Parts: sequence; C-alpha cells; structure tokens
Amino acid sequence: DGRPELVAKAASMAGLIDSAVTEVGRIITDLRPSILDHQGLWAAMEWHAQEFLHATGLRGQFHMDIASDVPTPGGTLATAAYRIFQEILNNVARHANATAVDIKINADVRTLALSVRDNGCGITLEQLRHPGSHGVLGMSERANYFGGRFAIGPAASGGTRVRVWLPLARPEDSNDPPADL
Repeated sequence: DGRPELVAKAASMAGLIDSAVTEVGRIITDLRPSILDHQGLWAAMEWHAQEFLHATGLRGQFHMDIASDVPTPGGTLATAAYRIFQEILNNVARHANATAVDIKINADVRTLALSVRDNGCGITLEQLRHPGSHGVLGMSERANYFGGRFAIGPAASGGTRVRVWLPLARPEDSNDPPADL
C-alpha cells in the first residue's frame, strides 16, 4: 500500500522465520539423526565420527568392531548411546584443545564399549566437580540408567580418556552370568 518500510520489515521477519525453522530442523537432526532410525546405531555412530573428524579437522583414528551376532540396539538405548557418543565428541571439540583423537567402538552380544581419547589439555578433578559440568553428569546418568558405566579422566599419554560401557543384553536374557562392566 505504498509503505516500503512495512514491506521490508515483513520480508525481514519472513527471513527470520525461515532461519528459525531451518535451525530447529538442524537441532532435531543433531539430537536424533534419521540415520539412527533408518540404518541403526552402528551406522549413526560411524557417520557422526566421520562428520566430527571432518568438521573439526582433527587427526584421528576411528575403529569399530561389532561382533557379527550383535543385533543393532534400538529405542531408548540406541538414542542414549548415540547422545553419549555425541556429547563426548562435542566436549573434545569444545574443551580439549586437541589435535588428535582416537575413537573406538566395540560391541559383543552383551556389551557396547566406547572409548574416546584425545591429546588435548586434559580434564582436571576440579572441572569434573564443577556444578556447571552438566554434559558429564548427563552422560553418566544416561549410562547408569541402562545399567552401564561411565568413566572420564586423564589419559596416560596426556589429554583425556572417556570410556562408556552399556549392557546390550539383560542378565535374564542369557544363561551366562552377568557381564562385569
């Protein structure tokens, strides 16, 4: 109606809305990528590790060893394992000041084991006890919820090492004694 400032403002608002919708979609994908539903946890973790190494430019080794008789976990266990893995790598990128990272994922019929070691500045006990270290607390709580274990501390060669063990089979699913995590 002849008021260009309103047209410009409406166009700007439309651009902001489009950006917000795109960002929400990215956040949803980051939290639970569709590859997790379509190809499973193992493919999602491999994809995330490769994306992480590419995005950060860190030198790194990625090794995955999944026994042939291990079914791909699904549901809340798959989501929790993926989110723990994602948070470990996010912490390396945000806090470690590392130049290299070693990522290992192993699974047998009973246990999923994750190990991530970086060559960065290392984590201190003070940092672990800091009330703002919600990521570490969240990873530990997720692992504990599924009967697993979470360990973080200085790596022997410097940097930080994070290890996670998650049971893939409940003791009542097997005639064998429970796995020692």
